[in-house]
Amino acid sequence: ALEYKPFTRFTLAKSLDELSKNRFGNYINSILKNRENGCFILRTNNENNKINNEFLVKLSTAVSHLIGVPNHDSMSGKYYARFFVKHDDTSDSYLRKAYVNMDLHTDGTYVDEKTDWILMTKLEEKNVKGGETSILHLDDWEHCEELSSDPVGKQNFVWSSPKSKNVGYKVEHPVFSKDGSGKPTISYIDQFPEPKNMEQGLFLQKLSDALEESKNKIIFPLTPGSTIFSNNYFWLHGRKPFKKNINLSRELLRIRGIFFWLISIIPSIQPLIDTSKYAIFFQLCCINTTKKRWFYWFFWILINFYDVQKNLKKMTSVDPCVTSPLKLN
Repeated sequence: ALEYKPFTRFTLAKSLDELSKNRFGNYINSILKNRENGCFILRTNNENNKINNEFLVKLSTAVSHLIGVPNHDSMSGKYYARFFVKHDDTSDSYLRKAYVNMDLHTDGTYVDEKTDWILMTKLEEKNVKGGETSILHLDDWEHCEELSSDPVGKQNFVWSSPKSKNVGYKVEHPVFSKDGSGKPTISYIDQFPEPKNMEQGLFLQKLSDALEESKNKIIFPLTPGSTIFSNNYFWLHGRKPFKKNINLSRELLRIRGIFFWLISIIPSIQPLIDTSKYAIFFQLCCINTTKKRWFYWFFWILINFYDVQKNLKKMTSVDPCVTSPLKLN
């Protein structure tokens, strides 16, 4: 049902949120939209034999739909993609190349849709050594101020992709932009830019070297059954090479998408809105015809503002879910 009925994904998300008395969705939204955090890791109990690939797909689906709407993944033709890394590989990008370092990057650089966030779940791994996850917060990067203020980084670059991505067009955008607070954001991957001139080519080389040489990268093993969820505007991610093994096998699930529209525009009211309460209604806003869509949008906004006013009256202190972790059994 999750594959063919998009609204069931929101139903699943709501069921997950109700396990925490509707606090979990607000809690993870507050993390992802906070510039000082913007990333979290969700770990499952590997000793529980009920946790298998089917469960992890459902969990990843539920968590992502508490945050927003996933983009269509052209590589897989679904709202998520699953892919293996093995010893032998003849693919046309670093994604499946086990013994090549996957440099720090963001997702969605070569598509014409927003990519606010990315979720990655490790489904399984066998005969694996190495392949650690590496991440870097833009504000922790030693060369952020220098390179984000370079005029070349604000020029439009051409971005394309290999055939395996199933994207038949090119896009243009700068490497660096600014968010609503004037802080730098980044959209970059080393494999797909097409520099127009020497100036752009040398800038990209300098950028690549500065990212990979950073001493503030966080490098750690992502255990099977774990999910890392990050804000795609100021967190970069990559992967270290695996140790050679002809029996090596690792499977990863990826979902990437956009934040719910109203909450993205007005982040200050986000903790006051039940992010999944009107999720199915939000889906109707996105998929219906133009005339109906505007009708649904009007009422979705109206209902959410009603929630804000109602919750403002109730709240006399900070919601505990913002300051203490939640534990789901």
